[in-house]
Amino acid sequence: MNETILLQIRSLLEDYSLQEAQVSNQLNRLLPLLKVVEQAELHGHLSKAQLIRLYHMLPLLSLHTSVQEHVTWKYFNDKVCEDCLQSTYLSRELLDELTACYRQNNYMSLESIVIENLKADRISPSDGADLDTLFLGKAFRKEAAAFTCREIVRTGGILNKEQVIQLLELRAYKSLEFALNSKGVNKEGLLVFQNPATQEMDGKAKVRLYQLAQKRLIIL
Repeated sequence: MNETILLQIRSLLEDYSLQEAQVSNQLNRLLPLLKVVEQAELHGHLSKAQLIRLYHMLPLLSLHTSVQEHVTWKYFNDKVCEDCLQSTYLSRELLDELTACYRQNNYMSLESIVIENLKADRISPSDGADLDTLFLGKAFRKEAAAFTCREIVRTGGILNKEQVIQLLELRAYKSLEFALNSKGVNKEGLLVFQNPATQEMDGKAKVRLYQLAQKRLIIL
């Protein structure tokens, strides 16, 4: 990173006596002096306040799309980390801001933030249902389905045969193990689990699920 240019960029972002247009004009002069790889790393060299100001100026800056995505990811990732310290679920306000940005820019890194928070059960069930209509990637579909099934079990519900088959097809083995350990699968669903063939893909995980299902069937 060119330290001289970096210091000038930081100074501009901290100068609130300048109008936004003045700052953006100066940034558009300085940023091209950095290599693209340096621009992509810029977000990691800024303070929280500097990053926030840079993020809100992105529409005025002549930056490569990948660089803008890096800045955007850091902005939202920081906000998510802050939100996690304050409540069980991400706030609706933050999710609305993130999804609005995704609709406008279609950044895959924003979808990855949502996926990670689904995995961690950091998104409320009602908000999770709303996200289903926006994110269509395979990874999201898997985590959304797994999240929904975990929520069913957490609230005392029971997974049926069709839901078990869906989770197996999605390879959502951890969610299935959670359901089995929570006694959250009905008899028809338990019968879906089969002892895998030798060298079958994901064999170790499938053996574990099969054994758990057999234990439940013995009790029923």
